[in-house]
Amino acid sequence: MVRSQLLFGVALLCGAIAASCQPPPKTPTEPPTTSATPVTVSIATDKKTYTAKDPIKLTLTARNPLRTPVKLTFNSGMKYDFEIRKGKAPSTVRVWQWSHGRMFFQMITYVTVEPGKKLVYSETFTPGDKGPDGKPLPSLEPGTYTATAILALSGRAPRPMASATFTVK
Repeated sequence: MVRSQLLFGVALLCGAIAASCQPPPKTPTEPPTTSATPVTVSIATDKKTYTAKDPIKLTLTARNPLRTPVKLTFNSGMKYDFEIRKGKAPSTVRVWQWSHGRMFFQMITYVTVEPGKKLVYSETFTPGDKGPDGKPLPSLEPGTYTATAILALSGRAPRPMASATFTVK
């Protein structure tokens, strides 16, 4: 009798542990999640040619080309980033990064992009202005530069990004 009660208690405890390890069921109102993000990312600058002191407006556009909503997951308050690099390749020396010196809250957040809709994020790089760390932003020497926009999604998959070139005279 005691042994059967003990076995029943162990079985009940194992069932409770197994149930607590299961993810909660999804509610019908929760948008679908995909392992690979199908949004398309593009970048635009407000001009193609600048002087060394001109502000440069960078705009990231993330579009949902699907017929279903896309749920984007972010690990922090940083949803995007911009970089400017010297030269024509996104792998050259970085001159400026928008997120450098900034702080972001650490909390998982979600943004749902409805079918055919887009998210738009813009920032302006102004040479000589003070950055978030109080130091002046660098001036750009004459030449060709590559601007890169990055959608800062969580996960191990490569982050969606796009690049465009511009010239400083």
